Amino acid sequence: MNVPRTDTRVWHVPPPATPLGPATLVLEPPPQSIATNLSIPPLTLGQVYQARGDIPRAIKNLKMAYQLSPSREVQTVIQALQRRDTAAVGGGDTSKMVKPR
Repeated sequence: MNVPRTDTRVWHVPPPATPLGPATLVLEPPPQSIATNLSIPPLTLGQVYQARGDIPRAIKNLKMAYQLSPSREVQTVIQALQRRDTAAVGGGDTSKMVKPR
C-alpha cells in the first residue's frame, strides 16, 4: 500500500456534496454497499498507522471508516486506542472488521 498517496486521496480529495456528519450514515442497501467499499481505504490506513504507533492518525482514519460502515469491531478498536489499551485491540488485528459487499 502506498500510504502517502492513499492518505492524500482519503483526506484531501474534494468531499462529496454532503459532508459526513458527526453520526454514522444510514443508507438503503445499494448506497450502503458503496459506503462500505469506500470505508476500506481509511480502515486500511487506520491499521497501518496503528501498526506504526501513530495512534492519533489511526483513530482519525478508523472513525471515518466507522462513519461509512459502522461495526462493533471498529468501534471497539477506536475505544481501545483512545484508552491506549493495546491489549484490548487484540494485537492490532483489524483485518476482519469490514466485509466488502
